[in-house]
Amino acid sequence: MQDRRFISLDQLRVEPFRIFFFLGALCCLIGTAFWPLKSYGIAFADVSTKFHVWIQIYGFMTCFVVGFLGTAIPHVTQSRPFSWGELLTLLGLQCAIILLLTLGHYFYAHLCHLSMIVVLVGVLSLRVARRKRTLPDSFILIPFAFLSLMLGCALHLLLYLGVRWRPAELTELSQNLIFQGFLSFLIVGVGGFLFRGTIGWPQFPGQRTSHTDAPMPKALPLPLHLVCGVALLCSFPVESFLHDRLGLFLRAVAVSIEVFGQLRSQRKPTGGRLAAGWIRWAMILLVLGFWGALIAPGEYRLPFLHLCFAGGFGIITFCVATWVIFNHGGYEHLLTQRHWPLTAALVFFMIALACRLSAEFLPNSYESHLAYAGLFWAGGVMIWASSVLIKVLFCRPVENG
Repeated sequence: MQDRRFISLDQLRVEPFRIFFFLGALCCLIGTAFWPLKSYGIAFADVSTKFHVWIQIYGFMTCFVVGFLGTAIPHVTQSRPFSWGELLTLLGLQCAIILLLTLGHYFYAHLCHLSMIVVLVGVLSLRVARRKRTLPDSFILIPFAFLSLMLGCALHLLLYLGVRWRPAELTELSQNLIFQGFLSFLIVGVGGFLFRGTIGWPQFPGQRTSHTDAPMPKALPLPLHLVCGVALLCSFPVESFLHDRLGLFLRAVAVSIEVFGQLRSQRKPTGGRLAAGWIRWAMILLVLGFWGALIAPGEYRLPFLHLCFAGGFGIITFCVATWVIFNHGGYEHLLTQRHWPLTAALVFFMIALACRLSAEFLPNSYESHLAYAGLFWAGGVMIWASSVLIKVLFCRPVENG
């Protein structure tokens, strides 16, 4: 039989996902519970809806990104893990961001978030500079993600400080860089490494795989990744200052090349790995969301973008987090089979997405549908937390007798 032992303090430093995933799930639960609690008059009565937006991106998404990259980059580069000073600095800044958002101090939350990203880029750059392994070419998109996020944060700070040059366009640009650019770059950049592994393809240059029956298409060349990265980054100022449809077109094309050319999401997964099918469809939803926003009339653009936010970013985040928890927690046997609690949670997320999309077409019951979406998403988070996230508290199972 197997005994489970609680993790040690040093494991929190070596595997920071154990802290940040927990904190991110809590932020996600608060952010999605915002709408039902506000709609039914239970809480958040006088709280701006901006809280929901920023707690999701600066709390939920950022925590999962820091936890994932803080664990994956040292492992992939075969370099040393975070020091206690680095970990506590990042954790302290993240907690400060959450507190500032809760108190409604958005300017200081943006400033703190920008500081945190600068620190994160610094500590990750040290690992990459001292790497002992050739990195996947798609990782070149990760710097684009941080550049997009830092530019968006900086623009928000300038607007708070009183910059009045085309404020509407600058607001749109800053939000799109943070909401769409940051996560899109990470999804396709890291996805080139992680998603290939979930279906049995080689992840590193020259790596062999035991899945001899699985197709092994060539990865996209580095120059094409760079072209896609530049096109995606440029699409945001083009949308805001030149022509919105042209910007959306550049974005949709760049993401499509990465998703279908690099990740081969048009192919059915053959490796039998955990959540591979869900990740595949989430990638497809991401592409459909960008193309739908391009083609649809302006008033229907937001519903299609929610295919990216909830259907793409949200579902991929929980699938990747599950993969990391099982892989690092000694549950590798669960990586090759269906995990029903995860499936149930993802079904709840899809129902929440449907409720959120329907709200845009039913203005008379708009807030009610937002409340339904929040309830289903919160329910999915609790299912996931009780079956998957709980495992971060324990170290690898040890055979006993």
